[in-house]
Amino acid sequence: LCTECNRWLTSYNQIENHVDDGCYANADADAIREGIELYTEGGHDTVTVTTPLPGQVDDNRSESFFHTLKEALYQGILVEFDLDEQELSTFIKPAPGDHGDLTIVIHETSEGGAGALHDLTDPTKNRFARAVREALDVLHANDPDGCERACYECLMSYYNQREHPLFDRELVMPWLRGTQSLTLN
Repeated sequence: LCTECNRWLTSYNQIENHVDDGCYANADADAIREGIELYTEGGHDTVTVTTPLPGQVDDNRSESFFHTLKEALYQGILVEFDLDEQELSTFIKPAPGDHGDLTIVIHETSEGGAGALHDLTDPTKNRFARAVREALDVLHANDPDGCERACYECLMSYYNQREHPLFDRELVMPWLRGTQSLTLN
């Protein structure tokens, strides 16, 4: 950063040219600051879901299970709260411990959030169970003519193209059905 003219310089060649004759404020080498790191802090509502791999899912299908579950919960929450895809985001990270499970992280993208995830975890509102029901509906759970593994009507979208080969709706439907009676504390 040239502290004289406030221009960001992104290479050593730019710095050299800027100091030699490119700065309108006639900066010298002492006016150049290097190693500046930009960051921002934000407060975003976040929900994490950590679950062991269900017994009926083989270890070699664990990645498919967690990616499919992530997307199914994401779609169910979007429908339940009538949110746009830009208002919510999700990713997978390793779960704490050495058991090899994964944690699904769902977060509101706007600063402060819209309150949807707060409502999702409020035990008095039962919105988690309703989001799970929506996820099952999105997955064609009650449709005998539903897709084989995934389609653009349920799990697939332009934004998750890299995950398409992993999706298998049949892997997560037993887990989703089992959590419908779950109560949050």
